[in-house]
Amino acid sequence: MFKPRIIRITYGEEMPEKSAQLFSRILEKVIINHLPNDPELKGIFLQDSPGYKQIQNEENEL
Repeated sequence: MFKPRIIRITYGEEMPEKSAQLFSRILEKVIINHLPNDPELKGIFLQDSPGYKQIQNEENEL
């Protein structure tokens, strides 16, 4: 069994900005969930992530 990989993401100009932001955050969450459970590795990935705080807030609400 293998894990799926994101190879390329493209979208046209017709995608609204809000949808593009939401799509980006969903992809970040998928990537984060598939990283090894190593805080340093996740920190490197999330260092400049604009959606990370939003994801953390959503998880804390659950």
